[in-house]
Amino acid sequence: MRARLLAPLLAAALCACGPMQDNPTQLKDLRVLAMSFEAPELMAPTCDTQDPKNLFSFAQPLRLRAFVVDPEGEGRDIAWEVLACAAVGDRTCSDPERRVVVATGTMKAGELELVHPFGTLTMPGLPGPDGKPLPLLPEVVQKDTYKGLGGIRLPVVLHVKAGGEEIYAQKLMVFSCKAFPDQAQNITPELPGLLLEGTPWGESDVPPLSGPGPFALEPEEFSGSEEPYVVSSFELKPVQLQESWTLAWYVTAGRMDREQTGGTDPDGTSVRPGNSWIPARDQPAGEVTFYVVVRDGRGGTSWYTRRALYTP
Repeated sequence: MRARLLAPLLAAALCACGPMQDNPTQLKDLRVLAMSFEAPELMAPTCDTQDPKNLFSFAQPLRLRAFVVDPEGEGRDIAWEVLACAAVGDRTCSDPERRVVVATGTMKAGELELVHPFGTLTMPGLPGPDGKPLPLLPEVVQKDTYKGLGGIRLPVVLHVKAGGEEIYAQKLMVFSCKAFPDQAQNITPELPGLLLEGTPWGESDVPPLSGPGPFALEPEEFSGSEEPYVVSSFELKPVQLQESWTLAWYVTAGRMDREQTGGTDPDGTSVRPGNSWIPARDQPAGEVTFYVVVRDGRGGTSWYTRRALYTP
């Protein structure tokens, strides 16, 4: 009996003495922090499938942006490709018949930008009766459980590779139609500003920080920018909703107190959007970079970079 009791205690002690797990808010490896479309939604003026204005709305060129970080890559080349496919659940666009290679290239860490009419994509691996590739958007509707109710969500995947690291990141582009008079196309969420220890923190500012911390980081008040919006119920009736933005936080040294702030709890209570930076115990002096990714909960995304100069 004693041996059986000692075994799990010894195992627990060995686990407790093992290496600390990486904190997801501290950036070390190659990572796609965020992707966005501008605009995050294309809304046709009517829901009449025979109206040529609707097809024209979906054929507009869209600007895809992606934010790729590689803190320890020392400026290495990063190979990338942008894929599109039919099934939201296909996170790597693995179906060769229902996938499209939109573009490929090589980049350094930073922002990738691609302008393309994503609504006009066709599937080279799936020709129609006339031999021409079938359009992708109708296939997305067929793969959708709700057959496009509430919008067609086109999966777009960024695939990046550098050294032995490889990442697939998915972003959904929303194509919708104006079913109710008070429906409006979504716009990108934009913070009015950021504060460090209660002081405005501009993009070009590099304020000093000293000591063990923690240090308070927070957005300026943005609740007035959170949009009301309308979606369709299963009964095809309007449902009034309100955005509740979330903020994801990342840093190149030390760690953030929480990975995500803002939003609302399941009971509808708003969550505080601010956060704290906690330097490492042996944090050396030097510049620290912070990243904040804002999401409006329905496809809109933006991000912000800030720097500070730390001394112990």
